[in-house]
Formats: sequence, C-alpha cells, structure tokens
Amino acid sequence: GDMAQWGSGLANFLAEARQLAAEPFLADVARVEWALHRASLAADASPDLASFACLSAEPPATPSFAFSAGVWLLASAFPVVGLIDANRLSASDRQPALARAAPLLARGTGENVLVWREDFRAQLKCISAAEQAFLAALLARESLDAALSKAGCA
Repeated sequence: GDMAQWGSGLANFLAEARQLAAEPFLADVARVEWALHRASLAADASPDLASFACLSAEPPATPSFAFSAGVWLLASAFPVVGLIDANRLSASDRQPALARAAPLLARGTGENVLVWREDFRAQLKCISAAEQAFLAALLARESLDAALSKAGCA
C-alpha cells in the first residue's frame, strides 16, 4: 500500500501492536508524521486581514478564529518533536540529537506539538501547555475570551 494514501491508520496499528509495546512513543511519532504529511498537502489559505479589526471593536467573548487547513495539535506523553527533529538530521548529527532525546523519553517527558504549513513546507514546533490550551480552544472555535481563560491568562 501507499502510506501517503493510507497512512492515517498507522498510528493506531502501532499503538495496538503487541510486538511494539516497549516502544509506545512510535504511535505518537506516526500521528505527528501523518499531520506533517497532511499539512504539506493542505489547501493554500489567504488571511482575511480586515477581519482582525474586530479584535479592537468587539469584546473578547465575541470573536472566534478560523485556522488554515493543516493546523494540528497533539499533547503527547513523549518527546516526539525531539525524536522527529533528530531523524531529520544528517547521519552524523542524528546520534547526538537522539542522545539528547533519550533522557526525556526515559523520564516520560512529554511535548505538546503544533503542526502547520508555512509557504509550501510543513512545520512542527514544541509548544507550552498554555499555548496548547489556547490553540486547542481556538481550533474548537471557542471565543478569544474562552481561549485566554483556558490558557490561564484570564
């Protein structure tokens, strides 16, 4: 099969595969990789700059935001951004990067992941818990006020 066509099921397969039980982070890595793939194929979007005027004219409880296709979040129990970034490096740089990710993996340090497309390239970034809460609320079309409250800013 073509993983680019049917890769959406890979994460669940990896999570359920008994032979991979010792590598539980693989499912979240697959989820992020699938999100990166989807973001790279997302439709182009043009920001409606005029709509930002409502931020000064409306109370914070009123506006909600629409994001471009391909914006995606994951709260992972694993350092998936570090693992993915390390595997994108050249072979000589990969081992030190994986060595930095290994203690995080051993301690169970998770990462919140933001995926988006910038120009024609999918991007990923580790974000804070507050950023995760804020963006998740906005992606769910909650108001700016509600999103700020969920991020601990209100």
